[in-house]
Amino acid sequence: MMYKKSSQALPQANKNRVQKTDLSPDGIRILIEWEKLTIGASIFVPAIDTPELIAQFYDAMPKDWEIEHRTRIENGKWGVRFWRML
Repeated sequence: MMYKKSSQALPQANKNRVQKTDLSPDGIRILIEWEKLTIGASIFVPAIDTPELIAQFYDAMPKDWEIEHRTRIENGKWGVRFWRML
């Protein structure tokens, strides 16, 4: 599922964040090395509050990127996998 900033409203995306590029859906700061997320790469971010994580990710990422995401369980952990698309 992809959110489009212009057509869909996102949940509140400022909960517990120190900087706009940080993620903190469950109160623990997560730093993403955005420059390493190249086209075709993916990252799994474990979280309990997945709607908040998704909202924060879309708010923090560079605005010209296209991202696909899926909520899933990986290695016994609940979270979201994000893929950077073309």
